[in-house]
Amino acid sequence: MKFSRISLITLAFAATTALTGAATAADVTEQPYVHDWTGFYIGGHVGYGWINLNGKYTGEDGEDFIDDEGGTFDLDDDDILGGAQLGYNYQMGDIVVGIEADVSFVSWEDELINGTPELVSFDTDYLASVRARAGLAFDNVLVYLTAGAAWTDTNYYVNDHVDDTDPSEFGDIDLDDFGGVVGGGVAYAFDEHWSIRAEALYYIFDDKEDASGLTHDSEETDFVELDDIFVARVGIDFHF
Repeated sequence: MKFSRISLITLAFAATTALTGAATAADVTEQPYVHDWTGFYIGGHVGYGWINLNGKYTGEDGEDFIDDEGGTFDLDDDDILGGAQLGYNYQMGDIVVGIEADVSFVSWEDELINGTPELVSFDTDYLASVRARAGLAFDNVLVYLTAGAAWTDTNYYVNDHVDDTDPSEFGDIDLDDFGGVVGGGVAYAFDEHWSIRAEALYYIFDDKEDASGLTHDSEETDFVELDDIFVARVGIDFHF
């Protein structure tokens, strides 16, 4: 089943609320565990993501390949993802700052076929980032914001005739692109070494590429654009 961005945001909020609730549900008469967030950590994550591309492709006989009334097509997909992260935190009183690198492996893809049949499609294999983090520690709970640079491996394809092997009938564009990412989350430390997290990340690429020379039917106004990616995920970290 496909999920909307609103559904993803709702899931991320619910996971964040659950983690915060777990931290406050302990017996108030007991001395709370105070975690020292300073140090290196490594971990893994799973989640759900959404991606969108749009563009314009002129097929045979000069007819625009469109999916809506606005003159462009939309390609999008949403699916599960999984990956790993590593980073370093430094705590100063209640303030925690740090840096984190991560990679998520995905299998996003979508295609549109018209009556010719002509085809436009894309696929994405991974999503990665290097981000700064800053937040506030409440004993063993860390609430943080994050921002940094992002990369993605996305490829776009067109084919004037799906079953034709003539090189002039098909082409592709490598959308391996650099962009930015912002987000936030909450982490909960069980003990000195283990913590869990829930977070949401919004990736901004806005990479628009000229697609006028992909096939012999392409026109000067043809293009493809990687817009944005949204990810909600949970993870676990081991602190050294």
